[in-house]
Amino acid sequence: MTDNVFTLEALDEAIEREYAPLKFQAGDEEFVLRSLLRVEKKSRDAVIAKLKELDELGDDIDEDTALSTVQFILKAVCADSKGTKLLKVVGDDLLRCMKLLTLWTEATQPGEATDSPS
Repeated sequence: MTDNVFTLEALDEAIEREYAPLKFQAGDEEFVLRSLLRVEKKSRDAVIAKLKELDELGDDIDEDTALSTVQFILKAVCADSKGTKLLKVVGDDLLRCMKLLTLWTEATQPGEATDSPS
């Protein structure tokens, strides 16, 4: 009879695979954009509010508001307190910031839930 053993290491590996961050390289610097579930609750709530704001305003949002909103999100999800440095690297280019936000959103989207056995 074989025991079904799942170790702490295996659990961490499974979580890391499912909620892997987006790693962004700029020169010698690497920035880790964490999955939203890996961000502290207060920041996570603020990011969710900003994402909803972007979604609700859609094309009606002005460029300055869009840029500051996207920069807020990128800074909040950047690990190791490197958000300010990340914003300096990508600059005030709205398209660059929006593309990085899109890449982060797609990369950190949790996988589809599997059907539970009946």
